[in-house]
Amino acid sequence: MYDNHSTSSSEAETIELIDEVDKEVLCEFHKPTPKLFPRLLFRKLERTMVSAGNCEIFRATRRVDGKLVAIKRLNITSVDPLSVTFFENEARMARIVSDCEGVVRTHACYRTRHHIWLVMDWINGSMLKKLAMHMPLHSAHVAYIARHVLSCLLWFHQRGISHRDIKPTNIMVDDDASLFVIDLGYAKIHTKENPIDTEVVGTLVYMAPEVIAGTGHAMTADIWSLGMTVYELLCGHPPYVGCDVTVSHYGPDLRELIDFDTCSDHRSPCQKWRHPSFP
Repeated sequence: MYDNHSTSSSEAETIELIDEVDKEVLCEFHKPTPKLFPRLLFRKLERTMVSAGNCEIFRATRRVDGKLVAIKRLNITSVDPLSVTFFENEARMARIVSDCEGVVRTHACYRTRHHIWLVMDWINGSMLKKLAMHMPLHSAHVAYIARHVLSCLLWFHQRGISHRDIKPTNIMVDDDASLFVIDLGYAKIHTKENPIDTEVVGTLVYMAPEVIAGTGHAMTADIWSLGMTVYELLCGHPPYVGCDVTVSHYGPDLRELIDFDTCSDHRSPCQKWRHPSFP
């Protein structure tokens, strides 16, 4: 239980509400005393076995309405400034994309002297990476996953947003088989004046070649990363590790998804999703 890790008195004086999506729910929050934060807002606060980079993940119940939430906490005194920047970016981007059905809804973000707390919906499910390790995925399953992630990326890209770290550990599947793209720390908004990104961020094995080269890349780099994810789901490991994938080895669902030229315009803008590295 979290009660064994209460907030210190020196920390309580610097508590700040960074962002608040559900203002009608959290309007009672006012610089709580050491004994009240975070228990003023939440009860049954329990640390989970799940970790997200440098962050701890807690499960809690929101007092005001009984809603089950996840709380992602970063200790800003034990990480480098860049990690703090990415965490703060995740909080900002989470609000910007809050209307997208394919992302986990974020409710609020708080800063204390030593921590940043990000409050979001609790997803009763598993990371796709973990799920794929424990059960074989048929090509129809992979096609289902890819279509849902593509739908989320389309929503992002239509608004000039790139995720920049699509991979199996950043996709969650809940008990109802709904999929969610998570971890927006690297996400970025592109402008018409500056659509090309030159930052080298992400996870190496899933990075598009132009990202690794640092020569500048567009939002289509997300599509490459999804392709690497699909490869891993089919082979059981990332690409370039000795698995030769031929599309004909798999079912028609996956072949139709990969064959961009057969996608009709009313289903998805597949031509726009073609990565420049593919003919």
